Order: sequence, then structure tokens, then C-alpha cells
Amino acid sequence: MLLSAPRVARAYAVSPRVGEAFEGLRFEPGAQFDASRFADYVAQTGCDSLQGVRDWVAHEVRCAPGVREALQALALAPGVSQAARALGVAPRSLSRLLRQAGLPAPMAWRRLARLRRTTRAWLSPGIGARPALADLALEQGYADQAHLNREFQAWLGLSPTQLLRNASAWSGLLAPGYGDAMGEQISTQKPLQSAT
Repeated sequence: MLLSAPRVARAYAVSPRVGEAFEGLRFEPGAQFDASRFADYVAQTGCDSLQGVRDWVAHEVRCAPGVREALQALALAPGVSQAARALGVAPRSLSRLLRQAGLPAPMAWRRLARLRRTTRAWLSPGIGARPALADLALEQGYADQAHLNREFQAWLGLSPTQLLRNASAWSGLLAPGYGDAMGEQISTQKPLQSAT
């Protein structure tokens, strides 16, 4: 049985004993692996070595064909139609590819990439003052500041100002990931050029 990474991540409550440690693995979007092979690995090793689990994952987990390229095109292109064109497929084929990999629709990936770019610009203004939210919203392609605020609330559960005050949330948002110009976490391949 081939498993895809779950579509929606959930938090689970655990009751650790004193001194017990936990570590999780984060898979790239579209990751797939054979569940029976993983069960065999767990039965044989008991997962007693984190490095062993990482080695198994590196050897056994693969991304669904075409998903990396599709997500990179969606992050770089100005719209879903342009991303599909850059990939040489119809927008419906792009949607089908993501759906078959158990992933959200193309527009969700476009929204996520834009939000990550926006949070980077908001949290890392570089030289000079932090931009006004209304200016940042227009610069990043939101209709207005209220639209930007709704997206922050929907994705992060925080307003931009609340995010600014929550330094613990910054590390994940500033880390390389989906929607970055270089696409570090998505692919090591040369980024696709968007069709204009």
C-alpha cells in the first residue's frame, strides 16, 4: 500500500514521561512511501535510532511524479493558468495532478507562496523602516490591507501586528521553504521560468 503524506496536519496530545524526548519528520508535499515496508522497518528495528529512521526516509520516501515541478511553477508564476502553461499542461490537469497526490488545489499553493513572501517582507524589512501594511498588501498582490489581514488570520491565526510581537513564530516563517525565490525546500532543480 502506497501512502501519501496527510493532506491536513493535526496536533496530537501526548503524555511524555520525565526525560522522554520526541522528534518529528517533515515530508515535502506529495511525499509517498510504502506503508508495509515502513511497518517492516519498525518491526525489525523498533525505530531505536533517529538516524536510522532518517536514512530509511531518505532511501524510501519519494515525491509523486511532477509534484515538485508543479509546486515550483505555482510559486513562481503570476497565476494558476500561467503555471500550467509553464508546465505544458492545462489548468485542470495541474489540479488533477495535485489531487491525485493528495494535495490541496493549485490556488491554495499560490496563496501559501504569496503569504510566505509577504511574511518575509514584513518580518525582514532590511535597510530602512518596515513597510506600511497597506503598501505591503498592494506590493504583494492583495486587494487591500484587509485582504492581507484575512490571509494572515486564515493561515497563521495572527494578524500581521500580532505576528510581529510573536518572535517564536518567526523562525518557521523565515526558514527556507515553499514559495521562496530559490525554492530550497521544494527542489534543487533550476526554477521554472514563468510564462508572461
